[in-house]
Amino acid sequence: LARLGAETLGFICSDDRLHSLTLKAGVMESIKTFCMSPDEDIRFWGVGMLLNLVITQEDARRAVEELNFAPCLIKLALADRGERASKMACKALAFIGFSSTAIEKQVQDMIILPMM
Repeated sequence: LARLGAETLGFICSDDRLHSLTLKAGVMESIKTFCMSPDEDIRFWGVGMLLNLVITQEDARRAVEELNFAPCLIKLALADRGERASKMACKALAFIGFSSTAIEKQVQDMIILPMM
């Protein structure tokens, strides 16, 4: 049932015309829950929704900071290569990092510096 909900919300979030409405309805909390799910398919849908929204909506990028999404996204970005959501998490972090120095710093501290 959770997967059906994630897929349905994912299709809604794929329509640019509905982005503002979904953000006003509080979709970001649900997306964060999906991103932290133990089910890989639900994580995939969650990160896909997030990526769709942060590319077009400044409010979504702000919500990522306010809801402290970065640790969850970083964990997914560093996940096993078989994790389908991993590449999308990397894309979302890169995109958000351009407009958020706080997220950029978290990425540097949790990903880049440990590799050096």
